[in-house]
Amino acid sequence: MKIIDVRLRPPYKSLRNSFLYHGYLTASQIQFRKNMGLSDSEAVKQQSMPLLFQEMEEVNIVKAVVCPRVTDGGSNEELAMLVDEYPDKFIGMAHIEPYDTASALENIIKFVVTGSCTGIYLEPGFRMEKELMHAHDKRLFPVYELCTDKNIPIILQYGGGKNSTKYYTPTDIDDIVENFPKLRIMISHGGWPQCMSFIHQAYSHEFVYLAPDCYFAGYPGSADYICAANGILQDKIVFGSAFPFYSFHDAVRFYHENLNSSVAEKIFYLNAKQFFNLNN
Repeated sequence: MKIIDVRLRPPYKSLRNSFLYHGYLTASQIQFRKNMGLSDSEAVKQQSMPLLFQEMEEVNIVKAVVCPRVTDGGSNEELAMLVDEYPDKFIGMAHIEPYDTASALENIIKFVVTGSCTGIYLEPGFRMEKELMHAHDKRLFPVYELCTDKNIPIILQYGGGKNSTKYYTPTDIDDIVENFPKLRIMISHGGWPQCMSFIHQAYSHEFVYLAPDCYFAGYPGSADYICAANGILQDKIVFGSAFPFYSFHDAVRFYHENLNSSVAEKIFYLNAKQFFNLNN
């Protein structure tokens, strides 16, 4: 079965500078993987692109979505280079810093409209942003308008283990969709720990998809994502490994262990193919 991974950061140029790579062999992260029953990835430990491709091939990941974090050493310029270098392997989602509307629009035009990236990545409430915002902040409305007009998909990080839920209000999504009903939004991290509220958002809105990634299994609330994926959201939930946080083998195994065979192809491949309007 072919797999599209919607959340991956490869060991490519400045992406190696992220805290996910630097912290991989720290005592706390080693203990975390032990507690969660996770295996190590040699591609991460050696920061090797050839090993990355080998590990992707071993679990049949044919395409991966890359979201750099410019607030943590990432680079949209290098993301464009990655996509140009490996066009059949990677989908680029340019990281747009949300607080400066003019700069955000310029970067969307540069990297997506006239560049090689497919869409944009936003994390307005993430602790590393220079200014924390709600996703329905009016400064972002011109961004949503441009993305709607140009049919540009958005990955919106909403939730996560160390982020305050203050900026991850489920009803923010209602406000965005009310104003931009055709906007394609993928909620990365699935809104965790507010699992049920974001399952409801994806269920309620036609163009809102859910990517629980590493929170799909093994966390409190994961049973809700699993239930939704096997039932009411089988056409709206997508697979994401959160590599290098999880290895490909662990992520794929967790999804396989919890998905009914009748929905697995949708979660692993078809839903992401539809969201990103891929030809194959």
